[in-house]
Amino acid sequence: EMLRAPIRLAFLTEYPSQFPAWNMDWADRKQPPRGYVVGRPKVEVLETGPLRVALRVERQSEGSFFTQTIRLAAGPSGERVEILNRIDWKSTACSLKATFPLSVSNPKATYSWGLGTIQRGNNHAQRYEVPTHSFIDLTDEKNDYGVALLTGAKYGSDKPTNDTLRLTLLFTPEVSGDYHEQRYQDWGRHDISYALVGHRGRFRNVDAHFQAERFEQPLL
Repeated sequence: EMLRAPIRLAFLTEYPSQFPAWNMDWADRKQPPRGYVVGRPKVEVLETGPLRVALRVERQSEGSFFTQTIRLAAGPSGERVEILNRIDWKSTACSLKATFPLSVSNPKATYSWGLGTIQRGNNHAQRYEVPTHSFIDLTDEKNDYGVALLTGAKYGSDKPTNDTLRLTLLFTPEVSGDYHEQRYQDWGRHDISYALVGHRGRFRNVDAHFQAERFEQPLL
């Protein structure tokens, strides 16, 4: 109900003209993804208990190995669908973005900064990778229904269309000239988590700040 199409992990070509460790270029961002994590999946039921159910999906693409656990709990924790990723990353000249085609549409999304929130529009030449802390929310223009993306420990994202959010997970740019070592940045193993929370009305109705804190700092 929160999605109009499946969530996908997209490979976007990254060839910054300068300072490749952190720069992304608009020329690259205007291009469609060069591919997605596909491959023949191995799927298994990981948990089927009364408190939580979970599926594990394993795939390989572009030299990297992806293990995703999708889980849903009973009770208040069941207000969010959690996705845990273990990624053995060895892909080149690209970023990896989790792409969320949502069932709601709005030219503006709300981004948390921890101390407050800010609204931003879709990608354009001066703003096509933006920061956030803890969550991004997309609520329809009538404020009837929305989806909050809990971003975990990832802080960069973009919004290519009115109904699509993309969370940047990894960044391994192509380089020319200097900075040869930066073509291998982010290589290695990563544990990355994010979640989706649906809500009626505005994001404050579900207390997205609270949901993000509970997701990032679970009770022990």
